[in-house]
Amino acid sequence: MKALIFSEGNGYGHAARDSIIARHFGFPIMTFGKGAEYCRLNAMHFIETPPPYVIRAGKEKVQIASEITDLIRFLKPASLAKIQAHFMKVDLVIVDGSPLGLAIAGLAGKKAVYISNDTSALVGVHGHLQKKVAGSLLDRLMLSARIIIVPDFPPPLTVTALNLDSSFPLAFIGPLVERRKQISHNKRFVVAGLLEKELKPYLGGQAIYGGKTDIRSCYADAELVICHGGHTTIMEALSYGKPVLCIVDKTYSERYNNALMLEKKGIGVLLDKDFLTAESLQAAIDYAKTLNHKRLALYRDTAEKLDPMAILAKAMDGI
Repeated sequence: MKALIFSEGNGYGHAARDSIIARHFGFPIMTFGKGAEYCRLNAMHFIETPPPYVIRAGKEKVQIASEITDLIRFLKPASLAKIQAHFMKVDLVIVDGSPLGLAIAGLAGKKAVYISNDTSALVGVHGHLQKKVAGSLLDRLMLSARIIIVPDFPPPLTVTALNLDSSFPLAFIGPLVERRKQISHNKRFVVAGLLEKELKPYLGGQAIYGGKTDIRSCYADAELVICHGGHTTIMEALSYGKPVLCIVDKTYSERYNNALMLEKKGIGVLLDKDFLTAESLQAAIDYAKTLNHKRLALYRDTAEKLDPMAILAKAMDGI
């Protein structure tokens, strides 16, 4: 079977997990934006396409309407045509994180498998990806997929549960993370790169910052992982049984819900980004010491037992 992975380009997380699938099955990745940047930084072979939609940065919140006719002003027809041309050359499209990719697969007449940790909204056209979408268009796109793959722990351990619609056919395969050989270090914290500028004045040399170091090799010796609530970083941290402190923009519903679920399960802490100060950060770090470490060990042990590639292969079998 000839397949192509179409990876959403709004951040590194999609491309990071898709690279694992690409290596295992030998499927090429097509991506754009931050996804393409990730692939270049990691010297990966990939197909780059211009962004298929307009990405607007700023503080304004953009609402996306429920009908495709209302989305036209955000789409780039030339880019869509290039993507569709690539889709025409394969038997199956694995779409990660982009309902728009499902729409293009449908136009190309191709079968599609959808990978998502958030089935509740379309990817937005705002820098912070604020997503408020009526359900009709999204439902039609989701139901066009042969199966929806969730790269998260199976219930009841699922972290992204608040972002999932159980009416869709969901298959939980476990965290799509690369388990790298861990290095020894004497730092207390691992900090996702996007937070380095804000946290370095407070944490100084106590942390390893993802902006300069590949943090995937640094989890084992860390006391706490600090991130913006992105699903991939959370999955990586929990795979090593590490508690997570999420410093989240509350307008980013997916990440906020992830952090809420971590708190509910006693394995993480939510800190609203608007309230970030030296005092609130220290309080959050102290609170993290009281989290459920027995439950965190369960996440680590579960991750070691799961075989996402085998589950994914089975899910694709017969499609």
